Amino acid sequence: MNSNPDQISLDHPRTIGEIVRAAMGIYARRPLFFLALTGAIVVPYEVLFALVSSSKGGGSTALVLLLALVDLALVNPFVTALETQALVDLGAGIQPSFGTVFTQALRVLPVVAAAEIIAGLSEFMGLALFVLPGVYLAVRMAVAAPVAAVEQTDWLDAIRRTLVLTRRNFWRVLALLAIQGLLTYMVAVIIGAGNTLTSTILGLLFAVLAQSFTTLLISLLYFDLNARAALAAA
Repeated sequence: MNSNPDQISLDHPRTIGEIVRAAMGIYARRPLFFLALTGAIVVPYEVLFALVSSSKGGGSTALVLLLALVDLALVNPFVTALETQALVDLGAGIQPSFGTVFTQALRVLPVVAAAEIIAGLSEFMGLALFVLPGVYLAVRMAVAAPVAAVEQTDWLDAIRRTLVLTRRNFWRVLALLAIQGLLTYMVAVIIGAGNTLTSTILGLLFAVLAQSFTTLLISLLYFDLNARAALAAA
């Protein structure tokens, strides 16, 4: 086991500001590693989505819907599994490698995907019911995917666990989700700002960076909530 100078503590609570600063610090030290992890999944999907959208007629509604489901059921869970596993390694003082992290992420991907799908569908149904129920469910299920990735349980227990972790932390979780949403919106504006090849490439880079960083925020949030739960139970 090699000591990692970038080791980060994952067993103590952090404020929202500390979570953001921790994510920025991790990224500043290993930007290419986290970009590569996320880009390996996001870039092929985004290229396929762009090809479908730019095809004659903008692609069939069924195909666009299928790609949206792929994003929910595969892309987001895979990125979460990858980045959460990388954080686990950093927390253990292990130098994370692309191959090892990828292998571990593949192993937990089915459960992470199932938890993400259930959480996503619940949030969608809640949003359809006058928005506020969707916001509530988004907060309560915010860390379902990291729970599934780290605790290696089934999807139902992952949902139960995230409900426990977020029960007394509603406003803190909501604040971090607001930061995540703002970053995502800003990147969406940048991506839609031009239609040249250069702007498209830059937009893709920003999309990878945004998804990677915001996923890192949620993974760190999980470890924060887990630390708080451990202290409360002590």
